[in-house]
Amino acid sequence: MAVFPLYLVLAHDIDRPHNVFADQSSVLVRSVALNWYYTTMTDSRLRFLIVGAGRGGTSLLMGLLDAHSRLEVGLERHTVECLMGHGLGVPTADIRKDLAQVRSAQFRAACDNDAAQHPAVAWGNKITTEQIYGLEDQNFANPGQVDVLKILFEGYLSDVIVIFILRDGRTCVRSKLARTTQQLAHACARWRYSVQVMDYLERYHANTVTVRYEELVKNPQTVLRNLCDVLDVEFEPNMLAGVANEKLPDEYQSDRISKASLSFAGAP
Repeated sequence: MAVFPLYLVLAHDIDRPHNVFADQSSVLVRSVALNWYYTTMTDSRLRFLIVGAGRGGTSLLMGLLDAHSRLEVGLERHTVECLMGHGLGVPTADIRKDLAQVRSAQFRAACDNDAAQHPAVAWGNKITTEQIYGLEDQNFANPGQVDVLKILFEGYLSDVIVIFILRDGRTCVRSKLARTTQQLAHACARWRYSVQVMDYLERYHANTVTVRYEELVKNPQTVLRNLCDVLDVEFEPNMLAGVANEKLPDEYQSDRISKASLSFAGAP
């Protein structure tokens, strides 16, 4: 089926940000219209998201799923420019009243456009909860608080399967400290936010599957078979070959799934 790029449909919203979501009724109408578009106008759309804390196992899971012949997984596609707002082309001050909606719409549109380039496979994306936190800019810029998770997941991703991967906070924080310049308090706060996102998804997003990082490392075949069932594809043994994926930085690549990361040695 021919795909009409959704970013063209949404372009006028970016040009006229103050007219977007003027009231709750328009939010509802907009959400219904978008969901109708996703499910009826195109067979090529964002099918699934891998979500988790940075250094929480998202890259490992992305590499394993991307090895499947019928799956294609983007590596944090459109997160910096859309969710974190570094590439909208519109000054933040001009859209601050609808910032979370505009960024979420841009993210979904860009992901659907990517999916349209891979019509023969189920296309997904891998993002981190730190990138989702960029939507909180709306609350920093305006009085009052809005639920940015509800805006993103209910307003724009309600039809998308979310695979949330949770890593033990001790080893996740240790990895953050070893691989980044974050301070301990900052790393802990980021992990806690990831748990907040997971809690929201498990409560309110029906298409959520939670995976424990430790279980994935210990029993990868069992976990991957279950995820293949969720994604409606047959399990392929080559998914167990490790993370030799050219999309990932060299330091992330390996010819095996290492259990060394499960040790608590050096964890705070």
